[in-house]
Amino acid sequence: MADRTVTFWYGRAEDGYESRHELTVRGAYDLSDDFDLSMLVKDAARDYHSNHDGWEASWPCVLTLAATKEGPELARFTVDCDVEPVFYARRTAGVKGGSDAS
Repeated sequence: MADRTVTFWYGRAEDGYESRHELTVRGAYDLSDDFDLSMLVKDAARDYHSNHDGWEASWPCVLTLAATKEGPELARFTVDCDVEPVFYARRTAGVKGGSDAS
C-alpha cells in the first residue's frame, strides 16, 4: 500500500494569502474534517517555526489553512509554542578526575 499524503497551504492570518506556505505531509487527512485540520495546523506550526523564521515570531500566533495558495480559508487556529530548554555541558579547566585528593 502506498503512503498517502495531503498538500495544503498555511500562513499567518495577518499576512494574507500572499505569504502562504505550501506543506505536504504523510497521512490520510481530510481537509473538510475539523479534527484533521487541528492535527495539520500543528504540522504547519512546526514547519513555520523551523523553516520560515517562526522562531522569531511572537507566540501565540494565528495560522490559517487553505487547500490552495489563493483559495479561501478552511480554518483558522490560534497556535502556541511551548519552548523546552535544552542544556549542554562541556568540561572546562579546573579540577581533573573525580578524586578528592589534596
